[in-house]
Amino acid sequence: MNQIRLESMGGVVTFDTHRFVKRLTDNGFSNQQAEVLADEQVNLLNSNLATKTDILITHAEIEKVRAEVEKFRVEVTAEMDKIRLEVKTNIEKFRAEVTAEIDKVKSEVTAEIDKIRLQVKADIEKSHSTLVKWVVGGVTTLGGVTIAVGGLITSVIVLLP
Repeated sequence: MNQIRLESMGGVVTFDTHRFVKRLTDNGFSNQQAEVLADEQVNLLNSNLATKTDILITHAEIEKVRAEVEKFRVEVTAEMDKIRLEVKTNIEKFRAEVTAEIDKVKSEVTAEIDKIRLQVKADIEKSHSTLVKWVVGGVTTLGGVTIAVGGLITSVIVLLP
């Protein structure tokens, strides 16, 4: 047994298998048990420590994922811009439709108001004409009554001694 050098993440891990076996045998392990444990320890270190190649592969995979995420971000942003434009267009279309409908209702209401105004004016003129007839008739009647009363008073005064 000897020293094992494992390069990992830019550093070197040294595992002295001879020292490991010596410590185990000094503490009651058989030489065969100590060597099996040392071999397993080396296997464990070899299988669990990342090498420079492992790290480069991992970095490449990370960059690939970053590129995919960026591509997805660009696609999502483009889709959001498209939806934003559609919503804006729909809002403008709806606004134009509502404005046209409001203008139509305004025109209808204005026409109805004008119609009612003309009817009221005609009714006022008719009522005015009828009122004038009644006033003239009333004044004429009052004048006739006044003349008749005046004639009656004159006849009574003449008849009085």
